Amino acid sequence: MFSVNKDIAEREIARLKCQKRPQVYCVVRYQNRLNGDSEKYRYSGYAICYKPKHYQALMQSNFVGGIDVLWFSERFKFDEARQELED
Repeated sequence: MFSVNKDIAEREIARLKCQKRPQVYCVVRYQNRLNGDSEKYRYSGYAICYKPKHYQALMQSNFVGGIDVLWFSERFKFDEARQELED
């Protein structure tokens, strides 16, 4: 997983949309709780998650909140659907 700025995240999403079999799991933006993003309703971080475990690490982090998935792969969509069925 790589933390990137907004410009890089947007360029990566545009590039991924053109690929037939992207090697990325998802691209997200998030709020960093350590610098008060949640209270200020802003997003200061973007991340490119290459594997499911990278996304899960963000979801379980005490320092990250307000995660929005900006782009996702077919694998991500399948995993989310399976998770909903299990819950």
